[in-house]
Amino acid sequence: IGISVDAANRETFKSSKKVDGFNRVMENIKNAVLYREKIGSKVGITFKFLIYHNNYKEIFNACLLAKGLGCDSFHARPVDYLSFNDTEIQLDVMEINRQIEKCLKELKDDTFEVVPLFLNFNKDLKRKIEFDKCELSPLLGLVTPTGWWLCVDRRGHKGTWLCEIDEIRSYWGSEEHLKLINKINPKHDCGKCTLAKYHPYFHAYRNDWYYWKFV
Repeated sequence: IGISVDAANRETFKSSKKVDGFNRVMENIKNAVLYREKIGSKVGITFKFLIYHNNYKEIFNACLLAKGLGCDSFHARPVDYLSFNDTEIQLDVMEINRQIEKCLKELKDDTFEVVPLFLNFNKDLKRKIEFDKCELSPLLGLVTPTGWWLCVDRRGHKGTWLCEIDEIRSYWGSEEHLKLINKINPKHDCGKCTLAKYHPYFHAYRNDWYYWKFV
């Protein structure tokens, strides 16, 4: 179970979520932990923290809160501003790294995991895309209540909606589908790519004739 809290207090939660629900979320996390213990479940409970310019000073406090609530892990990753408003805002990288290091040093132990998810970002914590062509979206499908989308990171973006839910069999692999994929320039059109780490492997596979022929 992953809960996207993104705050360490009521004020920040209300400011970012536009709803005064922090105390209720905290109570629900407590109840989830207690219920898990009651039924003897091994399901993991993760406190998620999306780092942006209004909450980065709360990383350690949020991590401390997560551990106190009984969560198994604390996941933190920078926001992808390009996916929201096409503008990147420089985060305070030094302060963010300082707080993450403090979390790892003081709070991480055998029962509580601290996971900084910075893999798809450069040292300035801005999106990192090192490939020119999207080759993984044709292998995956993302379906939501609004239909099928090109990929998880482009859901809700104009021009990346594929089709209605029940039209996927006829749309997938069609000329229209391939045109949409081929016109995407990841370095220009995309923000953070959740699947970026897989592209080098896919590229190597595509260029190793002996390997893919064997497979």
